[in-house]
Amino acid sequence: MSLGQSLTLLAIVLQSLGAVLYGTFLAGISTPLFVLVSLGLTGAVFLVGVRFRLPREGRGLLVLANLWTAVGFIGFFFALKHLPPSLFASIEIGTSLLTALALTAVQARAWPLPVRALACLGILSGCALLSWEQVATSMTEPSGALVWIAIIAATATGITTALSASTCKQLAASGWNSASVLAHRFYLTVAIAAVWLPLEAVAIVVPEGSTLALMMMVAALGTLIPLLLLQAALRRTDEVSVLVCMAALPILSFLISLPSPAYEWSWITLAGVLVVTLFVGWDIWAGRVEETGDAARGGVPRFRRTNLALV
Repeated sequence: MSLGQSLTLLAIVLQSLGAVLYGTFLAGISTPLFVLVSLGLTGAVFLVGVRFRLPREGRGLLVLANLWTAVGFIGFFFALKHLPPSLFASIEIGTSLLTALALTAVQARAWPLPVRALACLGILSGCALLSWEQVATSMTEPSGALVWIAIIAATATGITTALSASTCKQLAASGWNSASVLAHRFYLTVAIAAVWLPLEAVAIVVPEGSTLALMMMVAALGTLIPLLLLQAALRRTDEVSVLVCMAALPILSFLISLPSPAYEWSWITLAGVLVVTLFVGWDIWAGRVEETGDAARGGVPRFRRTNLALV
């Protein structure tokens, strides 16, 4: 396993833990308030780290990064209020993989590797199995409409995850380091949350000290550190490889959520996450075999590996 894949897997372990902690202990917290705390904290830490400097190159890309980040994170925190972490992760990853493959095909004017396309189809089948149970259950509940909105939000998060990965990769190619990207990509998200917060309730309730400390811990574990690790991973491998490794999110979220009283055991959920994990492992194994074959042929790839950002 490459360093980029290792960093990605570590990031998703922490992200899964943060998602479960959020759904278990912070489900009653206002969504825009948590967005303000988590991403405001992340942006502030890295703004201080880069001494408030803004690189000159790639500022147009920064606008796109802010847009994708805003849609992705607001959809992320909203969906987690109404969907189990494993289902949300499955929808997000399946959608992001399809988006990344579509970007690859369009920008490279070439079809993705067959083994990678088949792996993504397998992952999508697991996502469909997971979604079916939740949708069937929601149709008999009063909150069914919110579940459907949450599924749409998870889908939007998946699309913008792929677009954000591509944009951040392009920023890196323009000379931006990880700290600079993380310092400047949350302006729009924080602005939307600041406008949304007073519209959500008549009175804004300030959390108690213990709740605020828990919010900051979850923000650091589930947002700040994973984002930094993913930025480092994107510098060492291509976006599709990062997204494929992130497809381990469902099984990790499922396993981490088992001790939580907020989520129920389900054999269908287990089957869905196992299908997703199986095809993730297959893709990683196939990629390793292919790289070994390329090395044996003197470094000449049998199929062109496409880098979305640098084509």
